[in-house]
Amino acid sequence: MKALIILLIALLPFTGIGQTAEEYFNSAVTKDSLKDYRGAIAGYNKVIEFDPTNAEAYNNRGIAKQMIRDYKAAIADYDKAIELNPKQAKTYYNRGASKAELNNPAGAIADYNMALEIDPDQALAWSGRGAAKHLLQDYKGAIADFSKAIALDPENAVAWNNRGTSRKNMMDYTGAMADFNKAIEIDPEQAVRYTNRGLLKVSLQDLKGAIADFSKALEIDPKYAEAYLQRGLSKASLQNHKAAVADFSRVIEIDPENILAFYNRGLSKMQIKQNESGCLDLNKAKKAGYRDAVEAVRQYCR
Repeated sequence: MKALIILLIALLPFTGIGQTAEEYFNSAVTKDSLKDYRGAIAGYNKVIEFDPTNAEAYNNRGIAKQMIRDYKAAIADYDKAIELNPKQAKTYYNRGASKAELNNPAGAIADYNMALEIDPDQALAWSGRGAAKHLLQDYKGAIADFSKAIALDPENAVAWNNRGTSRKNMMDYTGAMADFNKAIEIDPEQAVRYTNRGLLKVSLQDLKGAIADFSKALEIDPKYAEAYLQRGLSKASLQNHKAAVADFSRVIEIDPENILAFYNRGLSKMQIKQNESGCLDLNKAKKAGYRDAVEAVRQYCR
């Protein structure tokens, strides 16, 4: 589901009282823009020392904490910002996004609802709520929310991509393909979009087309383990086991604990008579608790 949710969060402008506090605030915003999130946090700390009632500083510090994946601390800052200013839609959106990252889609939906009650034209909140509904397997509700986000912001590639994912899960493959194509048209430099479209092509038995999409994803992000794994699976399905082994090996270089890669590399090695090495891979998958590997070891590794 990682591919589904892409956070877009909004910094709030300074509305404090002291010139020195404003300087710290502006410096922190600059650090945010340079992805120096820890430096930004330090700056917002100074602003809050000067003015503990500055809701914008709490919101923005929450965003910086969110960007370093300290989601619980981010939520605490959003809580404070909302206490100080309960009418700021973007803060509810940001808190919802952190709750989603903590696998609390129901809590996220409650925050997105509040954001939309305040500002029903906030496309990000519609898109975020759609992603949370998708996590709860409410695909129809997710599609409706993504559609609203797209109506408000037709260039929102995230919403197009995510609606395509929900449509795929509803087996609306024609609609999903159109959405993935549109997401790629809007933003062609995101590897996950090509991987999503490639997975759809696998469902449509277009394995060569899928391989082309996975390869494009890897051009953009050469360390994208999932794209190597899916390309390897497609190559194995086309009986190109030597090439599949190379892709599974690349997955293992990037992610040495990827049991699916060991299992599938083992199977492909068996097909090209690399039995001893293949059994080592299958046994590793078996020891890791992968059930299908138990039968594979029994079949191939006597």
